[in-house]
Parts: sequence; C-alpha cells; structure tokens
Amino acid sequence: MGVKTSDDDSGIMSDINVTPFVDITLVLLIIFMVAAPMIMNQAIKVNLPKASTGQASDTTTVAITIKKGGAVFLNGKEADPSEMEQFLRSEAKANKEVRAIVSADSEVSHGLVVSYLDLLNRCGISKYAVSVV
Repeated sequence: MGVKTSDDDSGIMSDINVTPFVDITLVLLIIFMVAAPMIMNQAIKVNLPKASTGQASDTTTVAITIKKGGAVFLNGKEADPSEMEQFLRSEAKANKEVRAIVSADSEVSHGLVVSYLDLLNRCGISKYAVSVV
C-alpha cells in the first residue's frame, strides 16, 4: 500500500499568484510616468472663434523678474526702469484692475525689491504679489 506524503505536488493549487500582475502594473506605471510629460507638451492648437456679444477680460497681469546680477525683466523681456515706468503707467491708465507679480532671486537685496514695489505704487498699481517657492 502506498502512503501519501505531504510532499506530493499533484494536488490542486488554490492560491492566486499575483506576482506577474504586480510586475506588469509597475512596468505600465513607469511607462506612463515617462510618457506623460511628452503627451502634455503636445497641446492641440485651436483658432478659437470670436463671439459678437463677448467682452474681453479687463484683468491684466504684469510680471516683473529681478535676477541675481540686478537685471530686470518685464513680461519676460529685459527692460530698464524708465521703460518699465512708462509701460506700467500706461497699463494702469488703460486698466484699473491691472495686477503685478514680482519675482526676485533670493540673493537680490531687499531694498531693490522694495524699490520696484514702490515703482508699482507710484504708477498706480496697488494689486501686486511677491512670488515665493
């Protein structure tokens, strides 16, 4: 008579092996993480129609950036203080709701940043924010 031992592998396996599923899921996650920035950069450009009853938005935002060496940029273009003052005055005159965002390098002196905030006030722009990380 044969004695059945516990080492016999002929029985039915009732456990589900999830290791291959986890492996495939992790590989797909990595693929999507790598591909997502490429997909996001390819925005579809659409020429939107103009509505005859629509109104243009009155809110304008002006960006002032002060770099470490003291170079100042207005909306991404380098500008000197006289050009900047003229532009800011015309923006404030054209739109009372104009806003400004001031971004300065952490090594720029506090006094220089305050002088540009003062320039905004002199030009009539009282709504501004200082950009931080």
